[in-house]
Amino acid sequence: METNTKITTLVQLLNHELVTLLGIEQKLMEFLPVWIDKTHNLMLKNSLRDYLYRVTHHADNLKNYLSSEIEEDFNKNEFFLSYYLSEVNWRLENCSSEILDAYLLSSIQTVNHIKISNYGTVATWSQLLELNDISLKLHDASINEKHIDEKLSLLAQRDINIKAKIPLALMQ
Repeated sequence: METNTKITTLVQLLNHELVTLLGIEQKLMEFLPVWIDKTHNLMLKNSLRDYLYRVTHHADNLKNYLSSEIEEDFNKNEFFLSYYLSEVNWRLENCSSEILDAYLLSSIQTVNHIKISNYGTVATWSQLLELNDISLKLHDASINEKHIDEKLSLLAQRDINIKAKIPLALMQ
């Protein structure tokens, strides 16, 4: 949507938010392969590969829906997320190898939490508007995001954060 276009209907708001979500997914498709290469933890690496597959699937669903609904170019660059992901990349370059995986995991979960909220909201709106096909896909995306969050949380608690703490314990 053009920034000077006033949003006056729930359909317009839904489409605007879907374009935003597509921008997030596209940014993740750009950054996740780099992050997969940087991680040291095999379980995290595999979880991120699975996440990249799901992100690509979500982006495809959004593109298919949006291409039939709006005629504009929806390769939107989400400013906040672009800044945040660039900051993540900078920090990854400046993290010691001992804490890199912990920082990467927490950064991905930050984006993941935004997506859980957004997918839940647009799934509810599309259901209210009786857009059943996209509503189901958005609901599935919300569930996928929650599952990856649970998987990453367990990995953090049981492995990655413990390993990140070890250098601190050795220094004491």
